[in-house]
Amino acid sequence: MELSPSALNRLANSSLGILPAVVGIAYAAQADGGVPRLAAGLSVIGFVVLAVRGYRLGTTCEHTRITVRGYLRTRVIDRERITEITDFPAVRWTARNGRRRWTPLVAFMTDPGGESSATRLHKERAVGRLREWARRGRGGQERVETGGRRTIQAHSVCHGRAGTDGEQRGAVDTDTSRLGR
Repeated sequence: MELSPSALNRLANSSLGILPAVVGIAYAAQADGGVPRLAAGLSVIGFVVLAVRGYRLGTTCEHTRITVRGYLRTRVIDRERITEITDFPAVRWTARNGRRRWTPLVAFMTDPGGESSATRLHKERAVGRLREWARRGRGGQERVETGGRRTIQAHSVCHGRAGTDGEQRGAVDTDTSRLGR
């Protein structure tokens, strides 16, 4: 399951690197010496990397792990080590050595005064889906609503893997509206 902000929000996230890169290019074009041009060129490279990472902010939830892509780092966390998805939002997890860790989900942070309600709702839904994914990894069965259809998920190490965008593997479909068709 791939979770990322809306396309418009992704462009806004990448502007953190694009705008300074444009300024760096303009400076490099008018700089007189080799050292200032080199410094401007290196900064442009860094800002372009930041722009690309800003566009790619999000999470990828696989069967046994989650990949959290932030501005500066990408972290892969085993599903079994996740203890909570906080309201911040962030992933709380325990490292192999027992140390408690915290990884912010920058892609889904909301700003009540600076973004539309649709954008905020999209982010809140993404965090909700992420919580469901983390909860399903703890075993047992759980009823999950997916687009008006009810499914009962079987969860174990080998079963109950959620696919991309609503595709369910290892699920028992309880939608009776198609019976007899």
